[in-house]
Amino acid sequence: GEVTRRVRRKLRTLRRWLTPDAVVVEFAPGDCTFSIELASHVKRVVGVDLSNQADPATRLPDNFTLTVYDGYDLSLEKGFADVVTSDQLIEHIPTDDLPRHLELVRALLKPDGAYVFLTPHAFSGPYDVSAYFCDEPKGFHMKEYTHREMAAILRQAGYRKCRHYWAAAGFVMGMPYACFASRSE
Repeated sequence: GEVTRRVRRKLRTLRRWLTPDAVVVEFAPGDCTFSIELASHVKRVVGVDLSNQADPATRLPDNFTLTVYDGYDLSLEKGFADVVTSDQLIEHIPTDDLPRHLELVRALLKPDGAYVFLTPHAFSGPYDVSAYFCDEPKGFHMKEYTHREMAAILRQAGYRKCRHYWAAAGFVMGMPYACFASRSE
């Protein structure tokens, strides 16, 4: 069904960063369906969310743990993750809190680790309920960013590299920044 297609699409999106020895952190795993599947492809998965939304009847793999936190203070070891991922999270974080989130993620990553996230682009949105009554996110999305804005925020949070990708239906292609940055941004 649709859940299976969504999980497969996310796996195809992340595959270039995954190895059997990888430790992956997923922020906002929701019902943990993707994290559970991801656990069969990597060494360890840690889900991090504001609440436990997993079905209590679901059998969780031994190499998966869910950590519930308050959105600010996370008591996980530093520098243990090869990959941190989130899908449709960044736009929900208040703009004043985003640098703190990015710093928290950076602290979890190994020096050569990657934060791979999907978020809607400001030029083609809004993607929340706001689309029905205005041209800017005013509902559940705090802000939808341009590539230029996100690259600047990542640099300020201490990220050395920022790569841009185009993704559709699980197909991912690295693109030069110039393809995403217009002069009007």
